[in-house]
Amino acid sequence: WLEGVDYPKPYLDLAWRYLLSNHTHDANAGCASDDVTLDVQYRYRQSRGLSESLVQEGLKELVCKIDTRQSKPDDIHLALFNPLPMERDEVIHITLDLPERLGAKSVVITDSQGNPMDYRWRKAGPDGLFVDNKWNVPQTFLSTRMQILIYAKSIPAMGYETFRVIPKADPDRRSGSLMPSANTLENEFLRIEVAGNGTLAVVDKERKAEYWGLGYLQDQGEAGNA
Repeated sequence: WLEGVDYPKPYLDLAWRYLLSNHTHDANAGCASDDVTLDVQYRYRQSRGLSESLVQEGLKELVCKIDTRQSKPDDIHLALFNPLPMERDEVIHITLDLPERLGAKSVVITDSQGNPMDYRWRKAGPDGLFVDNKWNVPQTFLSTRMQILIYAKSIPAMGYETFRVIPKADPDRRSGSLMPSANTLENEFLRIEVAGNGTLAVVDKERKAEYWGLGYLQDQGEAGNA
């Protein structure tokens, strides 16, 4: 609404009403009858669905106001939003849907200053989805869907950072990994091993400390008042 869009008060009020209707002792504790529990789940779904729709509509309005006058018609841009009141550095899982006609096998991603970004592959393949055109009419969009991890730095508080995505016809096999061996993760700070019983052994390299048997859960019977 700070950008001239109508404040969605009716939808926010409704989402809050659904959420607050679940703020009773028995509903939160999950000790009511099955019918009541189903009603609780329904209200959570409604509140979440309304909230996510409002977020998407708000982000759509903000994206439309980003200055792309220096871009070419086929340029692809990515915007990462930070809703927190602090600057953030974060590893982010991103799903890219590139037009199928481009025949992309890989991408180059640059930040707003033109610097290339490092990323890691998750998976890629043909896909499709429905998108709204400028008249808000859904239409089919055939795509090459790529799922990647990027390390985004200095995303401003309550703001966003923009990136450029450049499709490439040649594959780019990035072999970097945090897994030096099976059931093990390691970087310059930590080494984590997963034991056969599911527990974790953690080595803190900075503090030279080791922790064993983390994550062990003991399940036993209990007679409560519910």
